[in-house]
Amino acid sequence: MAERVLLTGSNLSERSPYVVTIASLYEAVKIVVPVLSPGDTATKTAELVSLWDAALGALPGINDLVANKLTPGHLRGKYVYATGLGFEALGGSNKGSSGGVSRKMARHSDAGSTPHQVGSY
Repeated sequence: MAERVLLTGSNLSERSPYVVTIASLYEAVKIVVPVLSPGDTATKTAELVSLWDAALGALPGINDLVANKLTPGHLRGKYVYATGLGFEALGGSNKGSSGGVSRKMARHSDAGSTPHQVGSY
């Protein structure tokens, strides 16, 4: 995912190679942090990586993006989750999880999705 995050600026053009801005990703992560398991920064970071791998790996279009069959601009144009507000919604979908983010995403992963490695998006 790191290569798909715009680190400067706040707008993505249709031709942009980025999927999300750092500001949008920050807002999405900020929503999830309160429901992470207790632990140190490394533990929470690993849990966030697991969450985003499971969430993004299960969404339509990601496999095509990874295979370079779909550009980030086309992904954003076709799927609302690939917009800034979409990323915030993905983060918010787990905010009320009583079972914790990791367990909720693990149940989703067990249902047949195949998460990708971070950085492959």
